[in-house]
Amino acid sequence: MFGGDPNQMLFQLENYYREGRLELAEVLSTQLTESLSALKSRNQDQQLMLVKSLFFLSQILQARGKTKNAAKSIKQLVKERKKILKSFPETSNISELVEDYRCGAKIFSDLGKKNASKKWFKKCLNHSPNHIAALTEMIELHGATKTTLKRMETLVEKSGPVILHNEVFVIQPMGEPEIDANRVAAAVGGDIGEKILSDIEAIKSGNMAKNARIAKALDSLKPTMDYHEYSGNQ
Repeated sequence: MFGGDPNQMLFQLENYYREGRLELAEVLSTQLTESLSALKSRNQDQQLMLVKSLFFLSQILQARGKTKNAAKSIKQLVKERKKILKSFPETSNISELVEDYRCGAKIFSDLGKKNASKKWFKKCLNHSPNHIAALTEMIELHGATKTTLKRMETLVEKSGPVILHNEVFVIQPMGEPEIDANRVAAAVGGDIGEKILSDIEAIKSGNMAKNARIAKALDSLKPTMDYHEYSGNQ
């Protein structure tokens, strides 16, 4: 059904995935992954294509409820990603591995493998301690402990105020993925959860900036005195 240039296959795979044509995307990503995996040695471009194909395959298999195959795929993805980080560090970064661990944690949760899921979430958070989205998902899937709640409280405080982004209220630490603020509020609960909900209402009513982080940065750029005041002091 498919074949030819792996670059063209990857391009077509990305299109199928973006268009939601997951059945075709699964067939193509499976074929591409198998053909690249069969190579005894891979150059840099082939290794990168294999990782991209595995990334799509893991996402697709999970979305289509094929969790056993998704678990195999995500394990291979992490293995191949580490090879890139070791051999071609300029083409990848640790944040991509972090998201692989996050994806794997949810796949293992779908399989009912609670301990494996927790282990992968912890790997994600070890590499990216401020990843509030992963911590929120971990609490949602496995419940809260004193340790995770304390960590969540600290992360919420470090992340700054609620932001309205693309009509969704989110919390986003600098350099990390965003997550729905309502989910964070439900996960952390208590006074901090109430504060998050209060910030959401304040933004809705216009009593708080939609993005207080940007507003603060813009305020810092304002001159401390106008031109006439400055001229009068010369």
